[in-house]
Amino acid sequence: MDISSILCDPITKNPLTLSEGELHSGDVRYPVINNVPVLLVNKEDCNKAVEILKNQKNKVGFSWALSHWGDLNINELLQTPNSKGELLLNFGSGSPLEKEKMTEKGYKVISIDINAGYSGVDIIADGHLLPLKSETFEMLTAFEVLEHLHEPWTAIKEINRVLKVGGKFVGSVAFLKEFHHSYFHMSYMGVKKLLEYGGFEIEIIYGGQNIFSRLVHNIIPLGPSKVSKKIYDMLNTIIMFLRKKFWQTKTGIKYDKPIDRFDSEYSFSFEEYEKIMFTPTVLFRARKIKNL
Repeated sequence: MDISSILCDPITKNPLTLSEGELHSGDVRYPVINNVPVLLVNKEDCNKAVEILKNQKNKVGFSWALSHWGDLNINELLQTPNSKGELLLNFGSGSPLEKEKMTEKGYKVISIDINAGYSGVDIIADGHLLPLKSETFEMLTAFEVLEHLHEPWTAIKEINRVLKVGGKFVGSVAFLKEFHHSYFHMSYMGVKKLLEYGGFEIEIIYGGQNIFSRLVHNIIPLGPSKVSKKIYDMLNTIIMFLRKKFWQTKTGIKYDKPIDRFDSEYSFSFEEYEKIMFTPTVLFRARKIKNL
């Protein structure tokens, strides 16, 4: 696929023309280095990205999604496309191995990131100013990305714009995690409100990861990292099991039975809501229902 065919100016959204190794719209020009368009508006950031690409100082980035592909049901969250070759935008792309997993599902994947230092990135751009034509993609993924954006309410509008109506947005956002160069950690209600603001309807939302091994372990490590995490995993399992049993005994309602007690719009079981309350990350799949 010729990526230039889906690109546009990140500010004006006007079409771009490729000429002499640059993409341009009017008098504005953007470099293309080693076949990677650098569509950053900030000149200093753009120059830094160009230098990294020229020197090929790329590394395989960390992928949170790959680390939890099975245990947090990301493979099921990212549904198989209706037809092979549907376009997926991997927003904040991380490791190229993540792209491979998505390709195996049957998608044609375009990876975008503001960091030019990672291999496998197709487009260098700011998530607040996507240089992509409107209603281009059937699927967009953003795993542990939105908390790193200084204006997620701006980015969600851009995500809406590049997705087709009916297209899916699959991702996760940090909630009860330690600061990690992040701006806005979001609760379940925060994610819900952001998606609604962005013109999306939630299909599924749930909490993931273990609060004890993720957060408490970092504060009070009990020996080597792997050993400490296993201890906290067991502690988490015991405590959460006892909480479920106590609630079931107290209320007479099975802890895995969905009820409207916790939210007027969604039916959660006590077990599901516990995960939402004490989760390091909130995972979701949402459908675009309208253009903004």
